[in-house]
Amino acid sequence: MNFRFGINNLTEVLRQLEEAIAWLRKLNVNCSASRITLYRTHIQKLIRSIESGTLTELLESAGEQALINSLYEISTINTIYQGLKSIEATPGLINRLNELILGTTDVRNEGQKPSSHKGRDTSFELIMASFFSQAAYSINIDTDADLLASNQNISLIIECKRPRSSHSLRGALKSAKHQLANRYNTISNKNNSYGVIAISIDIIVNPQHFYLLTSDSDSINNILTKEAYNFIHSNLSLWRTILHNNTLGVLALLRTIAIVRDVNMIATCSFMTGTNLHIPGSPQTLFFKTISNDLTNVMTTNQS
Repeated sequence: MNFRFGINNLTEVLRQLEEAIAWLRKLNVNCSASRITLYRTHIQKLIRSIESGTLTELLESAGEQALINSLYEISTINTIYQGLKSIEATPGLINRLNELILGTTDVRNEGQKPSSHKGRDTSFELIMASFFSQAAYSINIDTDADLLASNQNISLIIECKRPRSSHSLRGALKSAKHQLANRYNTISNKNNSYGVIAISIDIIVNPQHFYLLTSDSDSINNILTKEAYNFIHSNLSLWRTILHNNTLGVLALLRTIAIVRDVNMIATCSFMTGTNLHIPGSPQTLFFKTISNDLTNVMTTNQS
């Protein structure tokens, strides 16, 4: 569907992070004792080290992968802020923002206990909410569903899953299928209400969260396209297990950090693809295509 590539001006990234932290504090989300503090410290040190020519020393002391992790997490926070800063600060939003700051500082240290990955699970829900909000959908986070999104044409129930391995993907899809089925039973207008399953595939595709080292943006695009489409096509049998008349399809989001050698810059990269669950030409297929295009336009517009 879409590749999003942004060369990072680290000073601008820090400025956006400071805005995001101020927004969180305004909503009584206590960032000072959270993992966000480390990420801000890392990017401040990174900027100073580049300016002073001491980047090698910083990489040795802080750890290259730890710095990359911080940039990845900052990208997450800034993406959420950009899409949700203008919506009403409802109890549901504030509750999820307080969950966002929880968890281990490094994604590679997440364990099996829900408490270790709850923060990033919630982050993914808020990223999807941000994308839909920027695509001019009305969103509702004060709900048992992960996300409700609607416009004048359609009402969507979105269940977000962040499986930590290929083996757990089946269970995540089964859970989403049952959650959507239960929600369908409670809605009054079934003719205009549909479900979508959103999956973060970062850990499945890149479990150690290594950064990409490439010569140019086209190379990154080619790599992410290949990985995302391999994920979709290697799981065709699983998509058949979640078929339902009201479930439109699956959206898969892959995000990573890349270093582009030709310009010696750091880039944030996102690639979203999807699989439609219905026959070509059906109303469900047309709805899913429209949703995909709406999100693609947001990701393209937000390139930095």
